Amino acid sequence: MPRIARLAATLLLLVTTGCTATPDISAWSTASTSLAGAVNAENRSVIERVDSLIGQINVAKQAGWNIDPNALTTWQTTRSSWSTSNANVEAAMAAMVAYSQALANLAAAGETGKEAIGKMATSVKNIGTTLGLSFAPATAVVNAVTFIADQWNRAQAQESLAAAMKQTQPDVVRLTNLLIIASNTQKGFIRDVASLERQLAALEAGTRLMSAYKREHKDMRKAILAGPPSEKTTAMLALLNHMESRLNQREAKKTSATAWSRARSTALAKIVEAGKVWRDTHARAATLLETCGGFRGLEPKCGNLTADNLKVIASHIQALLNVGEQRTDGL
Repeated sequence: MPRIARLAATLLLLVTTGCTATPDISAWSTASTSLAGAVNAENRSVIERVDSLIGQINVAKQAGWNIDPNALTTWQTTRSSWSTSNANVEAAMAAMVAYSQALANLAAAGETGKEAIGKMATSVKNIGTTLGLSFAPATAVVNAVTFIADQWNRAQAQESLAAAMKQTQPDVVRLTNLLIIASNTQKGFIRDVASLERQLAALEAGTRLMSAYKREHKDMRKAILAGPPSEKTTAMLALLNHMESRLNQREAKKTSATAWSRARSTALAKIVEAGKVWRDTHARAATLLETCGGFRGLEPKCGNLTADNLKVIASHIQALLNVGEQRTDGL
């Protein structure tokens, strides 16, 4: 009886509204938007750190510290290379957001048949054009999206949006692979930033001076305190206290650089994970539209698409932003 009652309710709905149920896949596009925001904020924090580092190299050179004379040129070149890699990351995220939104809009309008394939092909072509204007250095991603648009055109022989999505799944995988490759490439860059920050912190404090202080300060303090107080001993204690503060500042900056590097590496790993989850969500959305469209959408086994994994990853990346925030500014 409950099954008959559900069927009767379904038929009544169809008669009164003239429509069938289409799964809601908008959670995917919403989560993609949140993820893109977190990833872009992460990338901005890195470039700000690098710009600060380049400023520190300038100060170090002017102060005559023992630093590679080519360090400034090297890091300016490195920053330029990283910017290209970063453009690919941000372009890929922008493409993923726009792509998922286009599919979600079609599903929300109940357009999941053959006619929707042509509309999606046009949408993807427009996405590629927009990316080409907004992310000029990201030629790999722009080319990938353009290729996906061509594949959607070829998929117009299919009878449904879901079938076309399945046909273009390998091309979607290629897009997310570009995000993954660019993110993995940045790991070495992050380690190099932290390494140079630790080096600058050591140079600022005085490498030999700190080494001598760490080796001798306990005996020196003990000898001073063992004798009668005087202006000389007071001055010597003040000098030792200053040296202790200098050492603590150095260690704090080195610890900050290490914590920052670890947080950024974790964030990059999460971005890589997000690329894999996103492409899998595309496949899940296709399966859902295929198996739960029309009358089948009201079956108990069917429901709307969820994207909780993407939301969790976005939150994790956002939470990492402030880790290792202290820098070696003010050299």
